[in-house]
Amino acid sequence: MIRCVIADKHTLLRECVRETLTKSDTIRVLADFGDAREAAEEAVNLGVDILLLDATIPGPNPYDAARWARQQHRTLRVIFLAANGEEEHVIEAVKAGADGVVELTASCAELQVAIERVHRGTKYMPAADRFIGNPAMVSKIDQLTPREREVFKLLAEGNTVKEIAIMLGISVKTVEVHKFNTYQKLGVHNKAQLVMYAIARRVVLASSILPVQSKGRTACGETTCCCGQPACEGRAS
Repeated sequence: MIRCVIADKHTLLRECVRETLTKSDTIRVLADFGDAREAAEEAVNLGVDILLLDATIPGPNPYDAARWARQQHRTLRVIFLAANGEEEHVIEAVKAGADGVVELTASCAELQVAIERVHRGTKYMPAADRFIGNPAMVSKIDQLTPREREVFKLLAEGNTVKEIAIMLGISVKTVEVHKFNTYQKLGVHNKAQLVMYAIARRVVLASSILPVQSKGRTACGETTCCCGQPACEGRAS
């Protein structure tokens, strides 16, 4: 029997998921919470198999809660529930050592499949697989020049264009050109996709990625967008 603990900010969703999963012959939900830290502590105390965490739950950071729980309970598997298409959650989940990410548009049947696969030791991240699992993208990194690969790695690690220019001893404009070419060759459209690709291809380790400061930057994490134009993807509020 696979034993689970759930944390989600929506009481109705928690109760519905709990009731549905409990009908399964293989899964039992032992507790549910509206707080990530409380859920993590209970998962550790009960020694459960799976911790389900809402990626956007208010209060204590769910990714920190996942890290703490994994440190305390080494065999614990963690699955995040995330909004559809929000690749940033996949990145944070990978960095937190998650075993799976299930989108909120998924059915309870898919969630059950995810739990069973993760319990067997298989990663379950279809949101990432749609992008990084595309065979057509595997060889695209070979199209990058040596300098573009440098810029690619530094961008994926969380450095800004200005910081990269200083590191490499080249102009900001030159870095912007390399960045634009890298995005074009890899077929990525934003910083989240770039980081996901870098992690999947083992260009960077998830633990090496710097936190992104949102103030004064676009949605892709820069003062200028991937196309080189100022804040064309949106501004931080």
